[in-house]
Amino acid sequence: MQFIAVRINADARSDDERYSSFPNVDYYNDVWNNSPQNGFHECVNFKNFKGKIKGYLPPTGQCYIPSGLFGIIFLTPKTTTRRDLKDRIIGIQLNCQKLSKKTDREDVPKQLKKYLGKKNKLIYHYIAPYEQSLLFKHPINDGSELLQPSRDRQSGKPWTRVSIQPIPEQNLPHIFATIRKTLVGKERERWDDLIKCSGTLPDMEDVERDFDAEVSRLLRMGKKPILLKGNREPQKRFAVVSSYERSPSVVAATLQRANGICECCKRKAPFKRKSDGLPYLEVHHKIPLAEGGFDILENTEALCPNCHRQKHFG
Repeated sequence: MQFIAVRINADARSDDERYSSFPNVDYYNDVWNNSPQNGFHECVNFKNFKGKIKGYLPPTGQCYIPSGLFGIIFLTPKTTTRRDLKDRIIGIQLNCQKLSKKTDREDVPKQLKKYLGKKNKLIYHYIAPYEQSLLFKHPINDGSELLQPSRDRQSGKPWTRVSIQPIPEQNLPHIFATIRKTLVGKERERWDDLIKCSGTLPDMEDVERDFDAEVSRLLRMGKKPILLKGNREPQKRFAVVSSYERSPSVVAATLQRANGICECCKRKAPFKRKSDGLPYLEVHHKIPLAEGGFDILENTEALCPNCHRQKHFG
């Protein structure tokens, strides 16, 4: 699923100042009920219309909307905003779909119609399932750098006057992991359910950490040979990036066979693992799984990090 970042003007208009409130759940509800002329009300929609959300996106700049299913991450501007309110991620919507034709907003209040005038109409741009929408209670800091890191300063700042920009796919694992770390309690549970039902799975780092923990558990079982449970047809496992699901038993048995000695250079492992105090070697598949190799003991070797890198990049 492609994701876009939408920068919205969370404008809490008052007589003496602008941008005076956090665009969190309580403030958003207050905007809907009491301040229909508010810029935030105009630019982002989390309101339930019989199980669906009809979304309106900012009209400034190039209005890029993907043709297939897509996700939206909303954030506040980096400039023209009070310091404690700027550059915050406020919410996410998944499985959004672009409307095939312009649809006027039937919910525009009288005050807003008067403010816009006859020529300026607000239209819905997309529709999204209500249950796959989440407005954060506490906005997340440094949103623009998280969504689109400014890797190359010479090419200009990642955020210009364009309010809608695609998020590079390779950035999603870090984005999702960072957002999840900021959430607590029921909101984190809601996030996990939302990501799960969207088909967007956890960060690959979490998958690898769980795998390593299982290998350590098998190695701590003692000197008794480990029962091999290999995979001649390893299943492909999908996270934010994809990998082939390996057998922890095969990895553990390979390390047990090597007994702390690299099976390529024949030197001792360079250090011991902090987690369990065992010699650190990495298990390498001679014929990669992605190229049809079997996940079995005969197709593996335990290597020191240098030899492992040499196998892949030498």
